[in-house]
Amino acid sequence: MSQTPAYWNGEFCHLEELKIPALDRGYLFGDAVYEVIRVYKGRPFLLTSHLKRLEASLQSTEIQGVLWDQLEARLWHLLDDFKPDAATLYIQISRGAAPRAHLPQKGLKPNELIYLTPLPKDPYAQKRARGMKAVWVPDLRSQMVATKTTNLLPNVLASLAAEREAADTAIFYREGGQITEAVHSNVFVVKKGQVLTPPLGPILPGITREVVLRLASSLGLSVKEKAISIQEPVDEMFLTGTLSEICPVTQVGDKRIGSGPGPITQKLYEAFCREVAIQTSVS
Repeated sequence: MSQTPAYWNGEFCHLEELKIPALDRGYLFGDAVYEVIRVYKGRPFLLTSHLKRLEASLQSTEIQGVLWDQLEARLWHLLDDFKPDAATLYIQISRGAAPRAHLPQKGLKPNELIYLTPLPKDPYAQKRARGMKAVWVPDLRSQMVATKTTNLLPNVLASLAAEREAADTAIFYREGGQITEAVHSNVFVVKKGQVLTPPLGPILPGITREVVLRLASSLGLSVKEKAISIQEPVDEMFLTGTLSEICPVTQVGDKRIGSGPGPITQKLYEAFCREVAIQTSVS
């Protein structure tokens, strides 16, 4: 079995052999943040945006002591040494290891994990061609959903609910039926030619979401951030994320959406592919 290249607190290792302290606060409390970066042709896509969001997550959780220049250098070392064609870079930073107590000790040194996972060229190709099936799940997560923490138990339970219904993913909704986001993606709908997505606040500020909003405007599409109800009739629905890129949803529960992947979704995906090609080209 091939081994996964990784860095743990600046030391190169293989992920499968790594031993993390049992008193790490990420393990005990989910007291950690993370980021996932997509790699195309050996180049990290939207690296600056991902690192800015990671920094915002660290500030939100008051985790201090990350040396940014060293962290970014390690990312590049993995990419330069292993030269993956398609992969993900995963970064996780916990507050550190200390005797178990809710109140963290002062001056803890954060534990930093980085690893590189190879991917198929397009892991969502089949789902993109046929469209994804989703289920609705009540959103019982905390008010910190806009911070990318490792407290993901509600997402795990939602994924299990989707699996029971033979669905690909689950989409969260809040009291009153307001859509928030999917398990690991942002949600867009198309209604009468207008591209709609829930506003920031109760959702994670997705990096791919921001790209899609910009691309939609550049294509001359009408775009609006607004509350969307699960009862609202729509013509198309799609998800956006680091791994899923832009992937259509053609069924939620028993309700079909359109007759297949919609034309505006396809148009945006083609524009997204052009964006990736431009930003990951080697100059």
